[in-house]
Amino acid sequence: MANEIIEDLSRRTGYDIQSNTLSKTIYTPIEWEKMFSLYRGSGLGLAHGLNQIGAFRPANKDEYLNNVYYAGASTHPGTGLPIVVIGSRLVTEKITHEHPVI
Repeated sequence: MANEIIEDLSRRTGYDIQSNTLSKTIYTPIEWEKMFSLYRGSGLGLAHGLNQIGAFRPANKDEYLNNVYYAGASTHPGTGLPIVVIGSRLVTEKITHEHPVI
């Protein structure tokens, strides 16, 4: 399945990913569960329960470390590829606003 995904992505992008890959590691959901404490190996982040949606999600800036930011399914604004991409843009904007290049 991994090779099929790589082939499909190569076709869509016009870039030969397979021949330009130096190393490939494949993890199963069981390994993800053990490595990252993900419930049943889910890579989708926190559930959509009332206490884990919207403003209740973990913030995208660390509470204690001023220069540590987070982007991904388990941080604000939430799950789903479009939302995660939006979240990464929000974090980038926050970093450039809070730490301008002099």
